[in-house]
Amino acid sequence: MSFIHLHVRSAYSFLRGTIQIRELAARARALNMPAVALTDLGQMFGIWKFYREAVKAGVKPILGVEAFVASGDRRDHAPDEEPGTLVLLAKDLTGYRNLTRLTARANMEGFFHQPRVDRELLKEHSEGLIALSSGSSGWLYSLLARDRYENALEWAARHARIFPGRFYLELQGNGLPDQNKINEILSSLGKVLGLPLVVCAEARYLNREDHSTYEVLQRIRERRLFDYEKSQEQPQAGEFHFKGPTEMKLEFGGDGEAVGNVFHISELCNVDFPEKRIFAVPRPDIGARGLSPEDFQSKADDHFLKLCREGLDAYLKDTYPDLEKRDPDLLAIYQTRLRKETSDILETGASLYFLVVADYAAHAKSQGVLTGPGRGPAGASLACLALGITELDPIRYGLPFELFLNTLARDYPSIDLEVPTENALELVNYITDTYGGSHFVAHGLKLELLNGRALLREVGQVFGVPLPLLDELCGMLPTHSRISLKTAVDEISLIKTFAASIPVIKKIIDYALFLENLPRAAGSRPYSLVASPRLLRDSVPLFLDYNSYSDMRSRATVQYGEDAVEENGLLRFDIVPQRSLSFLASVLKLAARNGKSVSLKDIPADDPKTAELFAGGNFAGIPYLENPWVGNLVRGLQEVTFNDLVALAALHPPLSRSSGLLEEYLRLRKGILEPSSLHPALDPILSDTMGLILFNEQIVEMAEKTARLKTSEAEIMSRGLSLGDPDELSQIQASFSARAVNNGFDPEDANNVFIKLRVAAPVTLPKPHAVSLALTTYRAAYLKAHFPTEYMDAFLRSGEVNREKQESALKEWRQTHLRLVPAAKKP
Repeated sequence: MSFIHLHVRSAYSFLRGTIQIRELAARARALNMPAVALTDLGQMFGIWKFYREAVKAGVKPILGVEAFVASGDRRDHAPDEEPGTLVLLAKDLTGYRNLTRLTARANMEGFFHQPRVDRELLKEHSEGLIALSSGSSGWLYSLLARDRYENALEWAARHARIFPGRFYLELQGNGLPDQNKINEILSSLGKVLGLPLVVCAEARYLNREDHSTYEVLQRIRERRLFDYEKSQEQPQAGEFHFKGPTEMKLEFGGDGEAVGNVFHISELCNVDFPEKRIFAVPRPDIGARGLSPEDFQSKADDHFLKLCREGLDAYLKDTYPDLEKRDPDLLAIYQTRLRKETSDILETGASLYFLVVADYAAHAKSQGVLTGPGRGPAGASLACLALGITELDPIRYGLPFELFLNTLARDYPSIDLEVPTENALELVNYITDTYGGSHFVAHGLKLELLNGRALLREVGQVFGVPLPLLDELCGMLPTHSRISLKTAVDEISLIKTFAASIPVIKKIIDYALFLENLPRAAGSRPYSLVASPRLLRDSVPLFLDYNSYSDMRSRATVQYGEDAVEENGLLRFDIVPQRSLSFLASVLKLAARNGKSVSLKDIPADDPKTAELFAGGNFAGIPYLENPWVGNLVRGLQEVTFNDLVALAALHPPLSRSSGLLEEYLRLRKGILEPSSLHPALDPILSDTMGLILFNEQIVEMAEKTARLKTSEAEIMSRGLSLGDPDELSQIQASFSARAVNNGFDPEDANNVFIKLRVAAPVTLPKPHAVSLALTTYRAAYLKAHFPTEYMDAFLRSGEVNREKQESALKEWRQTHLRLVPAAKKP
């Protein structure tokens, strides 16, 4: 016998379930269940991950939600009855779209303690949905438990009309005291109304023995004490584990038709998503970058090409005057690169995306907002430089475009725009207003997880452990790193000894380890946006983040993570607030107020005063170098080059502190160590970093050289190395080694190269990111060297600078014989 669960809560029900998505799919597969449903309470945060994991496990995913239904109008916030639930399952893509619409509107229109739908919404969005009467949390169950049979009859008849031929009465098997009685009433009610029955056993945790952990989770949510001894002596109220087919047969063996309806419903539910992603770029309410709203979509490609050509011409004219006469070969390199990039961008259908980013980047600059040089892989794009989005020249810095946009991987580009912290929200509001408001623009999702000291404290408080004892336990966790509780318990002997000596501490740790990394709440990423030309709720479920900034124009937030958002064909726009840019902007404003003006773009790369500052080790207030540990290591260099700044950006703490790579790099720079050679053919690739692998680009180039891969192929391989999936790594290694040997490499050398790449891949940075950070560092040093008074003034005014840094800076300034004058008080 087999069975299919149609009513399952996962950990994405937020403190009301403990089932992990991957484990749910694996358990259904292990029990030979052909399908399984996910019906989280009121929300759809886990649906997309569930869909992917179930498909991967060979189990059909049934997409659903256990929706809260208001007793009256969803907009009525009167504290009447607690809303009951109704299970909704998507039959097809139309049903899935209606699930996202209902979930979004329940959150955005009907939220009162819970996201609530009402009869009006159910009628409007019932197409493609199958409804189940729900279990102990449902309206029907609640009415029958209170002997309100006539009300229950009316409720069931009303919903049968909303879902004609698609409304089922759930027979539950969770061992609740009154459940058998209610199942009997439901059977008779079904006969009276002619409604079909279906067998369910609502699952909230995976294994029978997980019930006490689930109870602890409920106590955390309810902020109540948990009596562990009593829970072991008395049977729990209800069994909500993921029951197997044998258990269900024992309980419902005589309900053949109701069991058969489980499989009938499963056969009806077939949500198939399109394989090809069609990215939908938002349509602006106003013209953007010279296009009217009407022309924004239809003429985007032509306009994109025009702006790219004009932008490159302007850049080359400013950077390399008379380049056509002086170096026609270099001009051809730039022109060829731009043609290649724009061709790939048009093939991907991303021209509109670039125009939108160029639009809000131009808006920021028009308002006098300082933007960053080119954070992340976008710095490798000449098109981004031509459009005024970035400042990095990928030809000059040797940055391959494929690490930004790989057509072989069918990726869509992602561009981060850095701005000063105080300007970030203003730019977010501009994008929201320009591209459709809260119905078309929403924020990215940020999940809050159960972990670390906070989790230990919460579990400890549930057990009534005295605070001093909890403080002692939490104090054993390291403060400088984000290691998991499991790692801490495994590796820190003091915690093991403490747990072994105090039984309740061991219980706390055991429960915390089980609950670690379960999602506890959802919020928004205020500076990450998702946009669509259509109503967002037609594509993804939404919720409102009431804890976000009060002056944020929209609180609408998607319920899916970044990957799921992109897989649904939606675009992300990321604004990155940077305190370092805030500081540079302050220095420039103070300099301008004193009659001194400078453009960061015009700062020379070989400025003598800046070199003198580096040589003197005057690092106070300079990003990355002001860290005493880094600064002391760097001071031994006779000359700090721009290449050094790029390397330091790639190696800055905390990575370098744990890996020792920064010390190794500086010993190599000082000549204490000699560079080692992995293979003579690879030496040119690693020459700038003295044999160390610091950048994604080096991994790609080494894979190209060793295994004769195309750049796009090598980039995909580097992603696989970064993810570290054991099965995928073995496949990558076999393919890499075979191609390297065919390319003339010795098998042992090929293996050594692969091991080196595998170790380096997870910790390397995109080189444009490091170059961007290095530019910011160099510009800060230049301003400090040329505008010391304004620099010190801005540094001391900065709210981000702690007392220790202030004292260090003041000491350095006194040593350099600068006179410090207190700022004049405002009248």
